[in-house]
Amino acid sequence: MDLTDADITLSIAEEATTGAGPCNTVDLEVDGGPGAVAVTIGTLTERACADENLIGVEGRYITVLSNVVFAEAGDTTLVLRGRSGKLTYARQ
Repeated sequence: MDLTDADITLSIAEEATTGAGPCNTVDLEVDGGPGAVAVTIGTLTERACADENLIGVEGRYITVLSNVVFAEAGDTTLVLRGRSGKLTYARQ
């Protein structure tokens, strides 16, 4: 499943790291990086998806995010890679 057009964000701050999929948000703990990282999924909200097609996108996003083992930060992107796939974020 391609997540290219899904509304997915990641916010990294000193006090917290959070991810947002098309329906829910998740608190994350990220250890390491750049390079080898371990991502632990924390609290995940349980909002219903207004669009049933987004349920599969949401599940795929959480699966990929929970299996991240490597982070690469570029000038304009952050790439998270793992056993289940890759997430590429544009810096804002």
